[in-house]
Amino acid sequence: KSKAFVRVFPNPVRNILKVESESVLDSVLIYSVSEEKRATLKLRAKNGSKGSHLAKGVYFIVIKAGDQQLVKKITVI
Repeated sequence: KSKAFVRVFPNPVRNILKVESESVLDSVLIYSVSEEKRATLKLRAKNGSKGSHLAKGVYFIVIKAGDQQLVKKITVI
């Protein structure tokens, strides 16, 4: 299976993080570089956005859709 197309933007993030996908996402988890879970985004549609309440720094977003998982790196400024 090929990976589902997922777009996470803008990067770097200022106020709002947007997630777009060709398929419905099961979960979007945000982790700090020290692997602490910082947020769980609940997106019921294929496209969503969330206000950034994260402190400045680098984070990893773990996106799950079905049996697929994708990790993206973002910077909050």
